[in-house]
Amino acid sequence: MTQTLNLRFKVHALMGSYDPSPGTVDDENQMGSIIGKMLQFPTTYTFSVVGRTESIAGDVYANEVKSALSSVLGSDAKMELRVIPRGKKFTRSWVR
Repeated sequence: MTQTLNLRFKVHALMGSYDPSPGTVDDENQMGSIIGKMLQFPTTYTFSVVGRTESIAGDVYANEVKSALSSVLGSDAKMELRVIPRGKKFTRSWVR
């Protein structure tokens, strides 16, 4: 699926879908022209966070990640959480 998304973005870039409006400054000092075209707000974003968890349980770590995101996004943000162990020392938390 990631390859499909990457190909889609490349094709749209080649077709000019992300080009700035005429008369808009387009140089290395500008930010957000591509991401602004790709995202419509409000939107769903997936955070993937990997951390060392050999001294704590993976679920505890994942809840700390979710808590950190809640402090930024607000406690009313609807979040889906997945915990994916990565060997014995690391845990991946996937939050959407």
